[in-house]
Amino acid sequence: MSQPTNRSLLPFIGAGLITLAIILLTWKFILGGNLVHSGEKNDVSVAEVAEHLLFHISGSNSVGEKLLPELLKAFMQKEGYTDVKIIAGEKPEEKYVSGTKEGKIAGISVHGYGSSEAFKDLSNGSAEIGISSRKINDAEAAQLAKLGDMTSHTCEHILAMDGIAIIVPGSNPLKSLSKDQIAQIFSGTITNWSQISENKAGAINLYARDKQSGTYESFKASVLNGIDIISNVKWFKNGKELSDAVSQDANGIGFVAMNNILNNKALAISDAKEIMPFYPTPFTISTEDYPLSRRLYMYTATNSKSDIVNEFIEYALSDEGENIISQTGFVGLSMQINKNAGQEMATSSTQVPPEYFAATQGAGRENVDFRFQTGSSVLDNKALDDLDRMVRAFSKPEMRNKKILLLGFTDNQGSDAANKKLAQNRTDAVLKELKSRGLMVANTYPLGNMMPVASNTNVIGREKNRRVEVWVK
Repeated sequence: MSQPTNRSLLPFIGAGLITLAIILLTWKFILGGNLVHSGEKNDVSVAEVAEHLLFHISGSNSVGEKLLPELLKAFMQKEGYTDVKIIAGEKPEEKYVSGTKEGKIAGISVHGYGSSEAFKDLSNGSAEIGISSRKINDAEAAQLAKLGDMTSHTCEHILAMDGIAIIVPGSNPLKSLSKDQIAQIFSGTITNWSQISENKAGAINLYARDKQSGTYESFKASVLNGIDIISNVKWFKNGKELSDAVSQDANGIGFVAMNNILNNKALAISDAKEIMPFYPTPFTISTEDYPLSRRLYMYTATNSKSDIVNEFIEYALSDEGENIISQTGFVGLSMQINKNAGQEMATSSTQVPPEYFAATQGAGRENVDFRFQTGSSVLDNKALDDLDRMVRAFSKPEMRNKKILLLGFTDNQGSDAANKKLAQNRTDAVLKELKSRGLMVANTYPLGNMMPVASNTNVIGREKNRRVEVWVK
């Protein structure tokens, strides 16, 4: 009995399947079921995006985790793409930004496996932009010479500023450390909190970023001076995970990018015991007074074959791009004045020379210091961009009648007279560039080797001390 009954149902089942197929085809082609390609649906896959890449970015996880995806999202929207979204890749270090335009899907990929990977992928041609939380080294620049001079203003683009924060839980009473103390902690010379704090004891537990990250490489270069971190350290590929772990360990200490301080306390850091400690704030990071401030870089070939790559670089360095950078927890490069800088300096330090006091009285300080190529009075790449930022800032109505003051500084190498001359050369170099852009400087002050912000006992510190500060009345 069951066999005939089943056979009798077959025509109805077949008709039902045909009807269902017609409904599905109607939904797909008429009612919008294929909206993946029209920019109105949110189920775009990584595989689809990967097949339609505009370009690929590789390098720093600190930059690639959040900053670059958000910047790319805003850029694609500006370029007229719709349904723009950030898609997680198969691994936490991989992100894709996708959108549709004229019915076609397109995407940009960001792989954040560490700053060193930026230069490897540029070299093998798999990336059009390399992102790094440290400056390219000589060996990497030599390897990439086929793409141009990677240290030139054409290839090296400073995207933003960041600070490596030394973090402890909020319950830790410690307020500040010197770089030497940090090095001793992470190399195992100082192992108990009682060695550096009167109000805390207990074995110090160390947390560090992985050795492929630019954060680690910057930390090693600016703090460790070639010393290796001891073996009993907990390593993390992700800064947020590291920060979360420190916040749950009363005896923990670690280092992260500034945007990953999260629920912890950032310590004030001095470059040396005789140097005033600075907290990592947007202002001290912008001026690079904070000892562990760093620049975030983008590197491209001299003559990029892709117009959209060049357009993205231009967008990232624009005022609009600056807003995205600030929103993601990094420090943008737009000009701002600290009107209380002179007073703050006087109250926080007993070593302010009278000449510095007299020059800055009644003035506010711009959040930019002009720095120079090693051993010269030639402005470095960030300084060249800062000149144009100053032009934009001083074109605003409220800034047009302000007087610009330039204060020049050197390291402590050589005689006082020679250093005063070097300081004058540096202020003259900045004055000349500003004048050529239509900005008038009211006065210059060659102050020589006074007011060091870093130790003069090493190359990095001496380079930071060779600067021109900008003050405004």
